[in-house]
Amino acid sequence: MQTQVEVGRLPKTLDAVVVADESQRAQIVQWFPFDYFQRYNLLEFKSPTDPLTPDEYKRVIARAYLFLAEVGENDLREVTVTIITATKPRKVLKGVPQLVRFAEEASGRYISDDKLSVRVLVAPELPLERRNYLLLLFARGQKLRETLLRLAQEGWWEIVRLAYLLHPKEASEVLAMSRRYPTLEENIRFIVRDLGAEKLLREIAAMMDEDPELARRISREVLVMSRRYPTLEENIRFIVRDLGAEKLLREIAAMMDEDPELAERLSSEMVRGLGAERLLRGIAEELGRERIEQLLREMDEEQKRKRTNGRRRSRKQGR
Repeated sequence: MQTQVEVGRLPKTLDAVVVADESQRAQIVQWFPFDYFQRYNLLEFKSPTDPLTPDEYKRVIARAYLFLAEVGENDLREVTVTIITATKPRKVLKGVPQLVRFAEEASGRYISDDKLSVRVLVAPELPLERRNYLLLLFARGQKLRETLLRLAQEGWWEIVRLAYLLHPKEASEVLAMSRRYPTLEENIRFIVRDLGAEKLLREIAAMMDEDPELARRISREVLVMSRRYPTLEENIRFIVRDLGAEKLLREIAAMMDEDPELAERLSSEMVRGLGAERLLRGIAEELGRERIEQLLREMDEEQKRKRTNGRRRSRKQGR
């Protein structure tokens, strides 16, 4: 015999609890398939990595009864339990009749014979209609793509933004396909607003540090794209301010010193794409004439030191 046996471990929390009166329930059913809601409504969300198993079903029911104890509710008719799953929990729905039996109440919605009002909503099986849109974000594969495309076509951009955070790859593909989002510029603005310009720049900078070839390719593409904008000077000022004019000068000098072929190509591309005079003018506006002259002197001295060191190494090797 054992004493003081622990019968439960964390988590003892419910994913969500909706307490609603009759008027609030009338509003909820306009946006969700929760036409069965009562006063207390407990929601659990199960992902592919945390599926609904028979043991997990028992834990959900246990947490529901703990909630009833906390609020002092004895009328089970006042409580509903909804479990939203990303995949179909076949074993729970049909494999353990000695524990619980489920019947399909509507497409994608299963009701149990438990004393509590328990329903399992299988996201991939829910109909593609407005009140299911948010729950369909838990779907995967083709059903998710169909949902995202419908959202884009109908202009539900707030839900699309949420979908982008949950499924960036799929959301990006659908945005590219959608005729309601026709231009590249609109897609870019949408992504920048969602991710944040600063975070996006940091991620791009990190990628370019890790992959020099990608950095050169992006630089060339940006130069080409920059010609489309009416005020090129604004782009240049933005680039100079963001990277720092001093850092930009040093980086350009270092790249051109290390790779003469790149220097020649970069120079010609900058002249064609940005205009050397415009770029230098942008740097000058940011730093001022005195700082420019000081930097040029420092860079000239640094080049002289490198040449001197190079000659010394050559003489040593010749000996």
